[in-house]
Amino acid sequence: MIYDSTTQMSRLGQCGRRISRGWSKPAYLLALLVLFTSAALAQLTTADILGTVTDATGAVVPNATIVLTNTGTNEKRTTTSNGSGDYSFNILPVGHYSVSITATGFQAQIVRDLAVEAGDRARNDVHLLTGSASTVVEVTHRQGCAGPAPQRP
Repeated sequence: MIYDSTTQMSRLGQCGRRISRGWSKPAYLLALLVLFTSAALAQLTTADILGTVTDATGAVVPNATIVLTNTGTNEKRTTTSNGSGDYSFNILPVGHYSVSITATGFQAQIVRDLAVEAGDRARNDVHLLTGSASTVVEVTHRQGCAGPAPQRP
């Protein structure tokens, strides 16, 4: 038997075209689904709280202990300020938080009701007063405030 290569190629080509025509629409829809799913996953659902701990003169306070508490779940996270007095809590669930700051030689300070929404990078700078750690300064935050609320006497 003599095989003609052009005849065989045309048969394979026709079969291939039938398969590709049958799967082209579902493959196109699948590609769109994957494209839009990845865009939806890129949406932010978490927030960050960050700040700087300073004393009354504006000097940074390194090694201050900062405890963040989610007031809805009572979940606590703890960190210490770095050499520049900076601290941060990343990838936090949306909600309301209180922040407690303590450092040796300074009065403890508590910031209550710090609300964060998805995508927020809430800044909570803290100015510690010198004194006994047994004295606590309480600050209440309101949603939408750019900085700390005035301190209560």
